[in-house]
Amino acid sequence: MSVPGLPLPELWEVIIGLIPPLLNDLNTVSLPRARRLMAVLNESPHLIAYIRSLRIYSGSQAAYRALATIPWSHLINLTFEFTPPLSSLDDIKILVRTRSLRSLHTYYDEHEWSEEALFAVLSSCSQNLEELELQIKADETSSFRGPGLPFYRPALCSLTLGTDGPLPDFLHQAFDLTGLRTLSWHGSRSRALDRLLLQYGSMVETLILPGGLLPNPPANFNFGRSFTSLTHLQVKFTYNCFDAIKETLAHLSLSNCLATLRFDILAVLIHDYNFKQWATEFEDITLTRLGALQRVEMAFVPKYIPGDEQDSPELLRPFFPRLDEKDLLFLCV
Repeated sequence: MSVPGLPLPELWEVIIGLIPPLLNDLNTVSLPRARRLMAVLNESPHLIAYIRSLRIYSGSQAAYRALATIPWSHLINLTFEFTPPLSSLDDIKILVRTRSLRSLHTYYDEHEWSEEALFAVLSSCSQNLEELELQIKADETSSFRGPGLPFYRPALCSLTLGTDGPLPDFLHQAFDLTGLRTLSWHGSRSRALDRLLLQYGSMVETLILPGGLLPNPPANFNFGRSFTSLTHLQVKFTYNCFDAIKETLAHLSLSNCLATLRFDILAVLIHDYNFKQWATEFEDITLTRLGALQRVEMAFVPKYIPGDEQDSPELLRPFFPRLDEKDLLFLCV
């Protein structure tokens, strides 16, 4: 397939060329590749409309400046794989303000950026932004609060948080979270996270917990009362979450609308002497309290090579005979 002016495969080669082959060579390769991309797009500007995703690993200030000058017309996904340089703050604000942008993945390291700079970027996001993934590395409790609500706040429907430290207090200032439908969270507890769960949990339909269930939730937090709209729950099954999962499901209202449960289970866990008992009690709860349940997905994480007969997801089936009989059990890798 080709388009006038330049074959599409050549454009694909240019985009792939932006990805550095070695992480320790980021700064030396990013500017030439950014300039090469600019040269291609200047020669064939119609190709800009074919670019939907831009993934930036790192680079010099000149590289960010070059990318910020391109008039991205159809860019939907923007990813910063590492914390961008603070010296490129103005160019980063230009990139995240791209009108067509729907999804932003970015990193924040308090040792490289100030909270003021992070707020400046988040409050500059495209009005059409719907999904945000924010990875945070911070040591101290957040103290900065934004100067006030921006004139227009993007209405997020999906929020993914990975926190090695506290969540910034100003997140709700930069974004309208009243329409939040999907929440994925893994990391440290903080006052801002507690506020987010208590204030917006009732709107969440899909909750993804790749690190296991919420540790030490706030005293006034009740899973069942907070996530009243929940239809999909995905949890990484770990050694310390046997009881937490049972307790969480047992506290759901009988009128809950939970339709899909998904567990990522390490193969080694099925050899734990508690697993068989947990599986029996889990079936009791799901079959008596989850009236809207349509499927229970057990994603098997093998010890060795996926597809190995000794690490087959079928090893899980004997533990859940009643779910299997009712055609509610779905096994996958």
